[in-house]
Amino acid sequence: MIKHASSIIAATLVGLSTTTVFAGEVFHKFRNGSLPIRAGAILQTEASRQGVIVIRGTVSGDENVKLALRIDDAKSRGYASRYNMGRILPPGPFSLRLPLSGLKTERKRAIDVESIHNITLFEATGTGRAIIDHYAIEEAITLPDNALGYSFGKSDSPVFEGFKRVSASNSMFGGKNLRDIYRPGADPLLSSGINGIERITLPAPSGKQRLTLWTEETSAWQELRGFVNRRIKVNGKIVRHETYNPRQWNEAVYLSGRDREVGKDNDIWDMYGKHRGGRISFDVDVGEGNKIDIEIAGAGATALYVSAALIEKPNSKALTAIEQRRKKWFNDKWKVDPTIGELQASDRTVNLNKIVRFKPLDLTMTNETGTSLSLSVKSEQEAAAPTFKITWENDNLKDMIEPMFWAGQRRLERVRTGGNLFTPRSTQLRSDIKTFPLYANTPRRYSVWLQPTDMIPAGTHKGVLTIKSGTRVQELPLSMIVPPITLPKIASDAGFYMLHAPHLSWHHDLAEDKAQQNACDLSFLSKLGIRGNAPALHVPHVKGEVPFVRDTQ
Repeated sequence: MIKHASSIIAATLVGLSTTTVFAGEVFHKFRNGSLPIRAGAILQTEASRQGVIVIRGTVSGDENVKLALRIDDAKSRGYASRYNMGRILPPGPFSLRLPLSGLKTERKRAIDVESIHNITLFEATGTGRAIIDHYAIEEAITLPDNALGYSFGKSDSPVFEGFKRVSASNSMFGGKNLRDIYRPGADPLLSSGINGIERITLPAPSGKQRLTLWTEETSAWQELRGFVNRRIKVNGKIVRHETYNPRQWNEAVYLSGRDREVGKDNDIWDMYGKHRGGRISFDVDVGEGNKIDIEIAGAGATALYVSAALIEKPNSKALTAIEQRRKKWFNDKWKVDPTIGELQASDRTVNLNKIVRFKPLDLTMTNETGTSLSLSVKSEQEAAAPTFKITWENDNLKDMIEPMFWAGQRRLERVRTGGNLFTPRSTQLRSDIKTFPLYANTPRRYSVWLQPTDMIPAGTHKGVLTIKSGTRVQELPLSMIVPPITLPKIASDAGFYMLHAPHLSWHHDLAEDKAQQNACDLSFLSKLGIRGNAPALHVPHVKGEVPFVRDTQ
């Protein structure tokens, strides 16, 4: 049995399974086999109360199941007052690790580990297809090579295995506005942190050490805030100095992953997890004082934020092991089911490798409305992003109808709100269609909108939609009926409640960009005939009347 995480790297190199790699000393082993499995008060020692619930098993058949874990302490009186975990699991082997420290109820109360009196594991879908191979409370993994890990933030937040929790009240921190922060949903290494840090003093062995800091404040997207400059000194030496203007920060950080797409492996860690954290590393000479002094200065809401620190020898494998464990946590929690897959295009699916004589695609449009097409385009080999062109038998229509084209960006999307199951889909529409090529045998969805810009003669109008990628060309004949009617005016306009774009709201220098974005959104919706919108408004507080009036205009 491998007791410590120092074996992770070596085990990976020789091809051992992760079930062996992450094994630890077992404090209590539950019954294996079919579910449900119930246990009473089993945390008899302090070591076990600092342990981790480890679950491994297999889902048989070809459908997903939902695994649920319920934990009650002395104050639990119902669903909202206990810990509840639900996981959608696709067919095949699965594994879960759940540190007992940092568990929260639905109402965000910390579970009292010492008074836990019920742990129940069951299959919420009731199919009986989830079979448990290993279910135990094990010791937490320690860091390899005598590395030191510090996790900053609230004392009752989850702690990444092998790290020591340190809150803002600890004397190792200095700063005028120190504040513990907890962000549920991120992986345990990033879910907590401290903002307002101006100084950190970390105990460290003497000699050359490598210091790693995780510096990204993983706010929810609608609350994400940036910084314009940050300088980090380690033992008096400047090791990092970043300067942005607000627009540069938005481009480099907030929008950095906007063009990322799902590849063939559909790995959710490679898509999202590994890009988060703001990890930076430096080599440091630690003197006889056995400490590392870190000074942070900067301007902006998140310039003084750090979530965790790691100290290791330069040739240590600790950081590699930590990243591997983060990846495993991420892929264990967030499951991808590629079989659910793409929503089908409603009008046509076009294979660029097979020339087909399509029947005309029937459309109907009045002079008061537009009309749309939903297409899927695929290629049997990787191919350049296709181009689209519409030509009409009546050449005058090219000036009367404006076509707009959008490509579906292929991302991992949640199957259900709040769930842990994702599937690859291309439902987010992008107007920069040349950005997104065609992958081999992977259909991409496209939307086409035809908007009248002038009075179109009544009758049936013939046209052709040409789709071209490289030397491959497909043509879709169109038959558009414009009936000789005028639609009545609606009694009142309909529309949307608008919000300012979050990434344009965190800095006052972006006020003009925010106003332009608001105007652009309203103009585009109006172009589509959607004019009853409530615009995004500044709060008309004292000295805030000017932007409020501008918004209403």
